[in-house]
Amino acid sequence: MEELLGNIYSLLDSFYGHPLSEYLWGYNCEAQDYSGDLIYNQIGIIAIIFAIIVPPLYYYVWNPVRNQRIKYWGLMAITAFVNFLIAYFMISSDFENGLIGDCLLYDDKGIPVMGFTNIVMFGFVNALFTAVLFFFFSMIYKWGSKTVKYYPF
Repeated sequence: MEELLGNIYSLLDSFYGHPLSEYLWGYNCEAQDYSGDLIYNQIGIIAIIFAIIVPPLYYYVWNPVRNQRIKYWGLMAITAFVNFLIAYFMISSDFENGLIGDCLLYDDKGIPVMGFTNIVMFGFVNALFTAVLFFFFSMIYKWGSKTVKYYPF
């Protein structure tokens, strides 16, 4: 169960690269094992919390009468963007502070194999994960709403 979120994120690791995926799994270059923090869980739990908390705010607190479509997709986009920023800044701060081992940053010839592009792409994957969860939890929460119970479907 501890590796569930990592396995879900790893389905799309071709978008952000295998070296970054190894770092997020907690790979430690000095020990050459997975003794580091499992960062997938940290980022994934934040995404799940946002996806659980924000849809009920839409359906029960905000409960819009007009422009439901724009407000729903806008709130989903904002939630996904916030999670993009969280993932980006969590990993980029480790990158800038030198917490990612050189064995993950460079290949055998010293050529960089991971950089900010990989981090941005992981942010997009996290935003996609958040949007899917947001949609899933919306399907559960919508039935108690008085005015938007039929939205998004």
